[in-house]
Amino acid sequence: MNARQLEVFHAIMSSSSLTQAARMLNVSQPAISAFLKHTEDQTGVRLFHRISGRLVPTPEAEQLFPEVDRIIGQLGILDRVTQDLRTGKAGFLSVIGNATLINVLLPDFVARFHANRPDVRLRLETAYSRQIFDRVARREFDLGLVYGAGQDAQVGTKQLGSLQLVCAMRPDHPLARLKKVGLKDLAGQKLVTYGPKTPLRPNIEDVMTTLDAVVEVSLPNTACLLARAGPYVALIDSLIFQGAEFSDLAVKPFVPANRIEINLVIPKDRPRSKLSLDFEAELISGLDEGFRKGLIFAAK
Repeated sequence: MNARQLEVFHAIMSSSSLTQAARMLNVSQPAISAFLKHTEDQTGVRLFHRISGRLVPTPEAEQLFPEVDRIIGQLGILDRVTQDLRTGKAGFLSVIGNATLINVLLPDFVARFHANRPDVRLRLETAYSRQIFDRVARREFDLGLVYGAGQDAQVGTKQLGSLQLVCAMRPDHPLARLKKVGLKDLAGQKLVTYGPKTPLRPNIEDVMTTLDAVVEVSLPNTACLLARAGPYVALIDSLIFQGAEFSDLAVKPFVPANRIEINLVIPKDRPRSKLSLDFEAELISGLDEGFRKGLIFAAK
């Protein structure tokens, strides 16, 4: 029996008459009768007797019905899953990115994304940029988030926006009185910034040729905690200040203004799911709040 035959048999068994079964399937009663006869002829199994104008299931039909009912239920689930996949309301999506981008940029966004897609499963993982490019290229992850464009022929990148370098310090620090902080202002200061192997270090390497850091960190929140605790100046990107966790610090633009790209890493030469495309579109839309705060700049 094919899927349509199962559906017709199930409708007849579940209803009180051929007329009701036809109405359930949105077809005519003669069409149901003809389809039933064809099914019985094809299978060689008598499914119904007509007694006093009514269809009465045979013992064979009664024995068959529980299995057909189970299959019809599974087909219904399959239809719902297919519909959810088509609309992006279900499925699995994996995203790998630099730690700050995953930990700062995504939590609120993921909560909003999930609100309309409660059946979606997400995997979020942090890594260094080289690993991100490699693992998206190997199809271990659907999308990546990195600082800087990177060069990898096996994946594509799409700029989401850019960040600026800023200096963060306690409000009572002498540099907090300045509107902007330059290289000369940082001379002699206890500087905290990114270490050599961090994703953002290449963006400040030219600055570090004239400055020395007393503390090198891998994450900007560590730099902010140090700035809050003592006489340190944190030279970091502005993303960490999108939230309110460090609103007690004075944050000043660093000049010359180095822009740091945020890029989405996407697979190359293979189709993307509806869920992946929706995630990208809504992430770009969600960055508007950062644009308005002046912490994230729109992609050119």
